[in-house]
Amino acid sequence: MTKTPGPWSVYEEKALDYRPCQIIGECGSRIATCEGGGPKRAVTKAEERANARLIAAAPDLLAALKELTRLHGGPVFQGDSCTEGNGIAAARDAITKATGGC
Repeated sequence: MTKTPGPWSVYEEKALDYRPCQIIGECGSRIATCEGGGPKRAVTKAEERANARLIAAAPDLLAALKELTRLHGGPVFQGDSCTEGNGIAAARDAITKATGGC
């Protein structure tokens, strides 16, 4: 999987409330734009900012999930059966979704 390396951050022109939030890569490249939809916003400015923060956190979240599953991804013993914990399974699913299965 190839992606723009993190960290990513949110850039917003505070003086221009109608301008969309930008997600910016480490070298200043634009990763994504979060727009609320203009004057008749389908998404509020607060939701737009929250969406932008979540997108900007994606590289850090992916790295944390990978480390979590590396450290705690072993089987969980419950009685006589051996299963993977629900949290680890969810983390593995999220990693697969984020990496396209790579």
